[in-house]
Parts: sequence; C-alpha cells; structure tokens
Amino acid sequence: MNDLISIINTFSQKEFVPIFLEKHKKELKIKNKISNFSRKIFKKERENLVMLVNFIDGKNPRKYIFKLRFVNNIDLANKSFFINTFLFSEAPYLAPKPITYFSEYKIFVYEMSEGKSLNEIIKKEHNQKKINYNFFQAARAMAQLHKLDTHKIEENKNFHQFTAFSLTHFIVEKLAEKKDDDLKKEIILLIQEILKEIGKLNIEEKKIVHGDFQLENLIFINNLSFIDFDLSFIGDPLVDFGNFLVQLCYGGIMTKEIEKEARKLFFNTYLDITNYKSKDLFKRINLAVLLAHIRNINFYFYNVKNQKKEIVIKKINKMKNIFNNLDKDPLSFF
Repeated sequence: MNDLISIINTFSQKEFVPIFLEKHKKELKIKNKISNFSRKIFKKERENLVMLVNFIDGKNPRKYIFKLRFVNNIDLANKSFFINTFLFSEAPYLAPKPITYFSEYKIFVYEMSEGKSLNEIIKKEHNQKKINYNFFQAARAMAQLHKLDTHKIEENKNFHQFTAFSLTHFIVEKLAEKKDDDLKKEIILLIQEILKEIGKLNIEEKKIVHGDFQLENLIFINNLSFIDFDLSFIGDPLVDFGNFLVQLCYGGIMTKEIEKEARKLFFNTYLDITNYKSKDLFKRINLAVLLAHIRNINFYFYNVKNQKKEIVIKKINKMKNIFNNLDKDPLSFF
C-alpha cells in the first residue's frame, strides 16, 4: 500500500511527468522532441490515479491517459491493458489504443479518445429520434463486444481475479464492517439470496463482459468505443446488459418518457442482434439488473443522510419485488 501511495504522489507532481516522458520515449512511442506539456488529474485516491497528459511530439499533439487502480491488492490497470490490447488487435473500433503498461509503476497508458461520452451527448440532446439512434448504436456495440471469440484470452489469469461478482462480494464485506444498522442485515441477506440464485444458472454463452457498461464509458468518435475495462471478465454477457438498463436512468438527464423509449429500443435491439435462446432469459436479465442495483444501493447506503434513509428502503423494496418475480418482463420494473 505504501508503495502505491508513493507512486501516486510521485506521478501527481507536475515536474515529474515530463521527465518521465523523456526517460521512457521508446515505450511511450514518442518519436520527437516533447513540447507544450500539461497534465490534469481526474482522480487521485489511495489506490487509484487517473491522469490526462497532453504534449506535442514534434508537431503531433498527443493525449495520453495514465491509470493506476488496485482493489483488494489486485492490479486492475494491468487487466485493462490486457483486454485493451486484445480488443485493439481484434476490433480496434471498440477500444482506445493501448500504449504500454509499466509493471514497475503499475501504470497503464493509453491514448485518450477524442469523442464525447454518451452521457455528455444525451445531456445536450432532447430529440427522441436522435437519442434513440445513440442507444441503437450502444446496443450494436455491446452485441459486437459480446460476439468476439474468447479463446485467446479466457485462460489469462486476469479474468479470474476481480470481476463484477467480486465487487458484489466486496460490497457485502464492506457493509458487514459497518456498525449495526437496522438495514444492514436486510441488505446483506438479500444480496446473498441474489448471489445464490445466480449460482444456480447454467450459462452457455461465455463472452467478454465489460463489467461496468454505463453512459460514461461509451465514447462516440466515428464509431462507438468503450473505456474502463477494469472489471472485465469472461462470463454471462447479460451482466453488461442488465447493468446498462439500470445505469442509463441515473443522473436524471432524460425525461421519463424519453428514457422509457430509449431503454425499450436498446433492450429489443440488443436481443434481436444476439438472438439468445435461453429458456430463462428474463430471469438472467433480472438477476443482472439486481447486480447493478446492489452496486448502487451500496453508494446510497454510504452516502445518504439519516433523514433520507427512505431512499435506501425504497431501493430494497424494489429489489425484493424484482427478486420475487424473476421470470417477469425486465422492462416492467422500470
């Protein structure tokens, strides 16, 4: 931990980064003299650093993202580097260009995408047809990701470490550490029941799962690409599908009517393209939706004031309703 803190503090020093760029020009694919350097730190925490580095390589402007992220002593930046490298070789339109991974510093470097996130686009868009088109593109991109052959990567140890399911167990552990709360036991028990039900599923489609498929991680340039593969793994692709159905409503950036139609279009487009024949399809989707709600309820549980505890209670009741009706049409819960 102390080593990570030291690395994060070192890279946070503005004067250090240009020296680092000069020292590692070969690894960073820098061919000329460096000029016009600047940097912006997006995130700096005990085990997490995300930093944008701008500079001119001769006459060519460069924008690199430097990323370090650990959870439970697992190097998630290294996982992102691995999956980005694979995707850029197989389907370069789906992922940003990876530059390198510095094992000594636990830093993954990749080119920053010049486009806008789906979140940014929707905030400024109020036309239903244009929003629908964006969600149609999102559904197609997700389906393309989930159709990729996994044989080249499924044996990699990265995909047997921290995943969306690991995150759920991690949330349970963190909730258990909280001092007694009248809601804590109820939440943990519900989560355990959900995980138990997921364990009974027989999933035939084992695909690349992004693990954090949400508006902020979808970037539109000429095509739509993804960023942030920290939670990626090989498993049920409907984990991504269910997560996106939940996440697209957060932030209140669309009216209820526009959101409802966009979600329905996304839902039908993805399922039409993938053509899954699973007899328990609705059940799988609803369990994936519950996984997404678990992540969000963890946020509410730790961040709402006591007087807003009814928010958490409402979320729990909604999750119970879904859990008690797993075979029901998932869209009926939104």
